[in-house]
Amino acid sequence: MRKICLVIFLVPFILFSATPSVRNERPRIFLRDTVWSGPSVNEISGWMNRSDYTSRIGSLRNDNVGEALYYVITKDSSAGAKSVANLKTLQITGSSSSYAGISAERYGAMYDWLRNHPDFDSVSRHRCVAHMEVWADSFMHELEVGFMPFYSRSAGALAGLTVLALSLYGDSPKAPQYLAFAENFLKNKLGTIREGEDGATGGGSYGYYHVFTDYANLVAAWRSATDWDAALWIKENQGNWLQRQMEFQIWTTYHNGWFVKHGDISSGSFRDNNQFRVHIDAISGMYRDGIGRAWAADMYRRLNISDYWYEYVWEYFLFNNPSIPETPLTQLPKTAVFGDSLHRYVVMRSGWGAKDAVIHFLCGETVDHHATHDQGKFMLFKETPLAIKNGMYDSYMSPMHMYYQSPWSANAVVLTRSNHYGYQQKIEVGGLTDWTGWLDYRSKIARQPTGRIIERETTADFARVKGDFSGAWPVSTAWTRELIFLKYKYLIVIDKITAGNGYVHRWLLHSIKTPVINGTTATITNGIGRLYCKTLLPVNPRISVLNSQVQPYYHVNFRGVETILNSTTFLPGNNTPERRLGAGRLEIMPPDSAIYSTYLHVLYPTDTTEKSMPACSLSGAAGIYTVHIGDASYTIKDSTISVENNGHYVNLPFVLVGPNPFSNKIRYSVQTDGYNGIEVRIVSVDGRLVYSRNYSTTGGIQKYSFSWDAKKVRTGVYLMSVKSGKKHWNGKIVLH
Repeated sequence: MRKICLVIFLVPFILFSATPSVRNERPRIFLRDTVWSGPSVNEISGWMNRSDYTSRIGSLRNDNVGEALYYVITKDSSAGAKSVANLKTLQITGSSSSYAGISAERYGAMYDWLRNHPDFDSVSRHRCVAHMEVWADSFMHELEVGFMPFYSRSAGALAGLTVLALSLYGDSPKAPQYLAFAENFLKNKLGTIREGEDGATGGGSYGYYHVFTDYANLVAAWRSATDWDAALWIKENQGNWLQRQMEFQIWTTYHNGWFVKHGDISSGSFRDNNQFRVHIDAISGMYRDGIGRAWAADMYRRLNISDYWYEYVWEYFLFNNPSIPETPLTQLPKTAVFGDSLHRYVVMRSGWGAKDAVIHFLCGETVDHHATHDQGKFMLFKETPLAIKNGMYDSYMSPMHMYYQSPWSANAVVLTRSNHYGYQQKIEVGGLTDWTGWLDYRSKIARQPTGRIIERETTADFARVKGDFSGAWPVSTAWTRELIFLKYKYLIVIDKITAGNGYVHRWLLHSIKTPVINGTTATITNGIGRLYCKTLLPVNPRISVLNSQVQPYYHVNFRGVETILNSTTFLPGNNTPERRLGAGRLEIMPPDSAIYSTYLHVLYPTDTTEKSMPACSLSGAAGIYTVHIGDASYTIKDSTISVENNGHYVNLPFVLVGPNPFSNKIRYSVQTDGYNGIEVRIVSVDGRLVYSRNYSTTGGIQKYSFSWDAKKVRTGVYLMSVKSGKKHWNGKIVLH
């Protein structure tokens, strides 16, 4: 019996001995008394007379956790007494961990800050400790079971558990267990998920609103309460996802503070005048990041004290650090990719000024519960939103929400037929907690990714990215989209479609205002912004414009139900068009049906001083074409495109070989439409293998060219075999 007790006694020591040491001092959650590399009472108290602080004190003191922080900073006795009284009756609440997590962070911070207040009697402390233990147990259980790893609930559970564990340390025998669990989950589980996401999010404001705030708070608590600099550890060991998270928000926010509409952007959360500055300040402080500091300062210049929602003003006093010098945003590059292993957000800009154009292009996997299912979409902003993501997230699974989640409301190509309603594939992931588990789960799904970047380059003259979205569509169909931001002024969009078996496809472009059509040019004007869109392929396209207030939007939702959306779906009193149903939907279709089709468009974002589209044309032949736009041009080399064939693909033979007969070297090309790879074998007539090669392929319809150097082989007849997926070609070649 003694031996059993000894083992039980030693297990906690073995498990938790490596856990970072928790500081004995109070306060230790988010800040310390004396000056260090993070927030301190001494430093913050020196800023309290600044106008940007004094203007917020009223809001700070109207909140329970804010009043407690005011007491810690100022030592105001009435604030302290009031805060202790509040804490004695306060409860952690939340309908899910997304909401309970931040509630627990607030509660844990208050407990820590008020722990040694003379009015906080032992009976009340024990009650608070027991309450926190209940929630810590709940968070830990939720994380142990596992759920959707890209969902905001995981971040809330881990952040809530971490802050409670650090606050409870020394007052609860369970705290070491909680803390070891939280450390392991950050380092080996959910931290690896964030590394794989590269700081990005697919969940709209559920990401911005919950995930970003929770992870920033979580790391800040580790830094202040222990001897472990979790921010530095993440930078050195996990791909720097925390700092990348901050950069992601900067790159996906327009000059006017509106977020790029991807994922469920909650009503009222479409702009950064909420708590969205919280993690910017927190992360800027951890890394003394001048870019983050410049962005936060710009938010203040735009919004004044509305840059913090009243419930989060306490975090302004904690994390705002005016001593960090600003780094001009002009030092940032013009292009960026976030989440190259998963989300694959591509951003291209003409610059970082208020009048510069911004393009967002989504090329990744649809995995987040609150994601929109519209891979391949692009959005374009110049002074105002010009090519937009349409619709809005008003209430879960409402007709408007289903439209908003679909590619019907995106600048994308939509594919339909009798039993397919245009919706894209997605992956709902459950029961996973780490990146390795996700990769294993994904490897067992046969289909291609919903989006994948297959080519990318940036030069002084242009930025170019090509994505394959065949995995978002049904089997036997394919779609690749290429964006070229020429001269960082004109956007060329090339879409190549494979869609037989009765499928119909249409090219969509959405706008807040109704497009005006003149021939094959559409003009969209929104305030001082203007967008020209010229269709070069297909030749003689069918062009139509839907106006949501005159001609209601028709689409079929993912349940196969026909749905009509018009101006009656606007929210009452809604005066912010980016949140509502845009007025214009431009639809481009080929004049006739074909299995292989090409769309080629040129978009020119400008302002209302530009009265017309620059001269725009396409010239060339035999697979080499040049797009001319004003005094700029771009050459496309693609043997599968045929302008003479109305922009349809040339359906090339599976294998082309030549010259045949040949001497010394023979060249051969293979056209594939998938990720199956290419296998080539050449044997002599007596069955002897003389040449063997295996090549990988990148998906979509692609032409691959190779050669065989036969200098060391005898002249004669040989048998050549080429395989790719279900395609198989055999032929004779003659070496003389």
